[in-house]
Amino acid sequence: MKKSSVYLFYGNETFLIQKQIDKITDALLPLEEKEFNVITYDLADTPVEEVIQEAETLPFLSEHKLVIAKNADLFTAQKGLKKIEHQIDSLETYLNQPAPYSTVIFWTPHEKLDERKKIVKQIKQKAYVQSFSQLTGKNLLDWVKESAMKCQVTISDDVAANLIHRVG
Repeated sequence: MKKSSVYLFYGNETFLIQKQIDKITDALLPLEEKEFNVITYDLADTPVEEVIQEAETLPFLSEHKLVIAKNADLFTAQKGLKKIEHQIDSLETYLNQPAPYSTVIFWTPHEKLDERKKIVKQIKQKAYVQSFSQLTGKNLLDWVKESAMKCQVTISDDVAANLIHRVG
């Protein structure tokens, strides 16, 4: 995966999204700096301009900080339950010149982005965007086998398929 100042992850495979966020967090920050320099927002309750303001604030006793914005429905056609007015222009400005000491991850649990929106076109140009669709078939089988290998266990296709059938 390419290193970026801004990421957008979308899709309904939330487990894989969380794993990717954990990987980025581990690469950016030592364990003792995570408590004060990993900040999470829910965009269903918080306007995007607060996320941008946090990203522009210097990290605490660290060289870097990570800002995670969950439920980033502003990139989709979905309507949130709460009516939060996001100032998209603050995000557009930030995308043109992100803070060098911050990494921002936007995360939406929806399958598709709204390609008609100007902000979606801009974030696709300026950020790293990745889809996390639900794994099925051979992709799921490969993922199970790869996960087993990370635990230093080798399993056959038949055993992996049986595990998927039993666990789901």
